[in-house]
Amino acid sequence: MALEHFTAMLAHQFLVDDVHFAGAEGDAGDLWRWHAVEEIEHKAVAYDVMQKVAKVWYPRRILAMLEVSLAFTIHVLLVTRYILKVDGFSRWQRTKLWAQGLWWLYKPGGLFMSVFGHYIQYYKPGFHP
Repeated sequence: MALEHFTAMLAHQFLVDDVHFAGAEGDAGDLWRWHAVEEIEHKAVAYDVMQKVAKVWYPRRILAMLEVSLAFTIHVLLVTRYILKVDGFSRWQRTKLWAQGLWWLYKPGGLFMSVFGHYIQYYKPGFHP
């Protein structure tokens, strides 16, 4: 559920701010928009299953989100590193792209700061998507 919430909050931000799909060509933008809607659509179902079937208690839910927050971010960064290297970017080009990407993610008003309100809601004891 933590991963569902994490990806859904990013998907929500991608939909509310058109800048994320500004360079998407043709059907690619439509595919990503559809995928974002799909991520948002099923997170409440995943939460209900977690609560009613798995009966996950609050501390476990919180630990899962902390783990997802770290692991998802590391995974995405490692995949990005691999893709840039395989695509033939030099070490210097990769460094510049990394700096731009990290700024885009973490700058004031960047992607992660834009979703922080949604992210922190997950930690409330009575949270439900």
